[in-house]
Amino acid sequence: MNIEKETAVLSANVKYLREHYHLTRAEMAGIMGVGLNTLSTLENGEMPKRLKSDSLILLSRHFHLPVNDLLYTELKDI
Repeated sequence: MNIEKETAVLSANVKYLREHYHLTRAEMAGIMGVGLNTLSTLENGEMPKRLKSDSLILLSRHFHLPVNDLLYTELKDI
């Protein structure tokens, strides 16, 4: 898989999790430890410049999902 595909999967998964659990953008940004602009950039399919691996770990822990699933598995399909 390449970085564009990983970004697309992560983007879709973040948006899916936020909507599935009826979270606001502010709530999801808080879970990930990022600002609203960073979350918006990610949900729009772009890799934010300020996204750190810590954000993926926080997301993984909160939703009890492996980081690999966040990057490589389209959650809406399972």
